[in-house]
Amino acid sequence: MAHNKDWIPAAQEVFVAWSQQYVAGIDNYATQLSLPTLAVSTLKTVQATFLAAWNELVIQEVNTSVSAAKKALVNGRKAAIRKFHNQYIRYNPNLTDEILAALEAPIPDHTHTHIVARWSSPWSPRGCSRSK
Repeated sequence: MAHNKDWIPAAQEVFVAWSQQYVAGIDNYATQLSLPTLAVSTLKTVQATFLAAWNELVIQEVNTSVSAAKKALVNGRKAAIRKFHNQYIRYNPNLTDEILAALEAPIPDHTHTHIVARWSSPWSPRGCSRSK
């Protein structure tokens, strides 16, 4: 998987659906990942609160102040998910690529990429130039 600078969906409606799937995935894998019960419970509670606020704003969306409130709500939720992911998921020793795929989170590249030396580089050490 190519490394994406921001792996969380940018579009608000896509993010809302994705966040529901992410939290459900965390709940499903909490035992396997040995996640603290309080952390998972808090994540689920905050998600429910977020969805309630989102749905209320969707109903009220008639002016730009509501659009700004939706944007602020989504940005705050994204920050909270990133924080949770970095604290409990990213370096979890029980984490597998399958779990990351289920969470729609980035899967790290596990292969070593060799760097090929450019022998024609002006900064190559003596004796490393390509013979003709």
